[in-house]
Order: sequence, then structure tokens, then C-alpha cells
Amino acid sequence: MSEKRFRALRGWSIFFLIMLAIAVFVTFILFGIRAERMIFVLWGTIVPIAIVMGLIFVSPAITQRFYLNYQDRFPEYTAQARVISKTTDISGGGTSYIGDGVIASHDIVTEHYVSFSFNHRRENFLVDVSLYNVLKTNDTGVLTYKEIDGDFLLIDFEPDN
Repeated sequence: MSEKRFRALRGWSIFFLIMLAIAVFVTFILFGIRAERMIFVLWGTIVPIAIVMGLIFVSPAITQRFYLNYQDRFPEYTAQARVISKTTDISGGGTSYIGDGVIASHDIVTEHYVSFSFNHRRENFLVDVSLYNVLKTNDTGVLTYKEIDGDFLLIDFEPDN
């Protein structure tokens, strides 16, 4: 999960908690709930909703933090590299007929890969589309990467001018 998505999830969780607080306030004002019923309303409906919303929106953020901490354990390597090839992998799309006239469509996902040659080896890296569009075959530059459990994670590629 990217840092941008993490911030978005954190923002949405704060938004929903604020909306929940407003809903509680409006409920008390409009319906004039007495003090003895307030505890039932809070613990019977609003608190479980807040817990579920918190789990939905906060758990991905916690997972993101654990994953980032896991990535930080591995050292970064830097090497002079050359772009060998660029490829894309397109998956998804189409429709599925579930039954009773219900149709589910699937999103199309395009992943961009760049093959680099460095240190007498050739490895494929999943890259962002902005970097994919800038790089050309036979470009050379400084490649910064991590090797995590046999997979390669591109940190940065700075082309030579």
C-alpha cells in the first residue's frame, strides 16, 4: 500500500468518526433521548458501528506500517544499470454472469515492468507508469533497489544525461 493510499484511508476514518459524532449529537437533540436511554443507544448501536468502521479503515493503515517496517529491514543496493526491455501485463476485464440477470464487471489492471541489466544479472522490476513512460531501451543510470524474499523492489532509477 502506498503512502498516498495510507493517508487517504486515515482521512476517511477521521471523516467517518466525525460524521458518527455529528449523528450522535443530532440524535440526542432531535429525539431528546433521556440519560438512562443514552447508555443503551451508545453501547447498543453507535459504539459497535464505530468499532466496525475503525476496523475497516484503520486495519489497512496498520498493515501498511508493519509492511513498511518489514521492508526497512532489508538493505538498499546501488548499481550501474542498463534498461534491457519494457513490458506490460494487462489482466482483468470482462464480465461474469452470476445468475438471475446479475452481471459483475471486472476492472482492468495494467502493470508496467522494466528489465534492468546490472552486476552481470538481469531482473524485472514493477515500476510506476510515469517512470515507465520516461525510460527507453538502452538507457543507463544508477539503479537503487532492495531484494526482499527473492523479489526485487525498485527504489529509484536515475538515468545518466
